[in-house]
Amino acid sequence: MQMGLESEGYPVSRIALSEKSGIPEGTQTLAVVEPGHLSERQKYEINRFLRGGGSLFMAVQNYEFNYKPEGMGAIVLVPSEKDPGVNDLLSSWGFQADPRVLADNQSEAIQLSGGGQAAALGISIPVKLPVQILLTDAEMNTKLSITSRLSAFFYLWGVPSRSIRSRSRRKD
Repeated sequence: MQMGLESEGYPVSRIALSEKSGIPEGTQTLAVVEPGHLSERQKYEINRFLRGGGSLFMAVQNYEFNYKPEGMGAIVLVPSEKDPGVNDLLSSWGFQADPRVLADNQSEAIQLSGGGQAAALGISIPVKLPVQILLTDAEMNTKLSITSRLSAFFYLWGVPSRSIRSRSRRKD
């Protein structure tokens, strides 16, 4: 992600989100990619940034998948559950990372190295599954600076977000 953003002319710097290394002044968009268990300080820093009007791009995974070859060239996905621990942070902003697996027919093939003799021969197998999502420029929000110039984005094993605002709170 860093190389892609830098190639588009965006300045990118990695930060620890600690008391000594907070979000630099003037930052407009914060990208948090595959957060593990965020510390209370990190959550505080992200909340402070959002309250100040910053934009947050968060790439979250609830699962990792192992691709297990089976007979006759079949591939089976074996999920390993992860707990990114971000919903307590996100819920105060009205949404959560949905626990379901995100899948879409608009997917892209990846190349898997074969096992055994196939690996020794350098043979790879193309695998196209609905958890390997390709977002094109038609799906990008052109009003946001971080996505306005992206032509495509490959989204592997992500999760959808969902609103947690109750409809009964809305005034008609």
